[in-house]
Amino acid sequence: MRRSKKEKLAMRLSLLSFSALDLEREARRKKISDRLQRRLNEGMTSEVESLLASGISPDALIYYGLEYKWVTLYVTGQINSQNNGRAT
Repeated sequence: MRRSKKEKLAMRLSLLSFSALDLEREARRKKISDRLQRRLNEGMTSEVESLLASGISPDALIYYGLEYKWVTLYVTGQINSQNNGRAT
């Protein structure tokens, strides 16, 4: 079955948009990773430990976002730095 020029163009545009989405996803992932690394370098682990010691529950910290979630899980021993976020 032959495809019309319009169908061929639509297929090409569709493939390009998927490629653009992949690039956007990678850019977002890099930004998130860079921000988390910066926060860790600035003492986020100590901050989370202090907040937990002051009586704030792990669930409350996890509620505040991905950075707090992963650091809280790490500090409470639910994950470690070697398992890429999988529960221990």
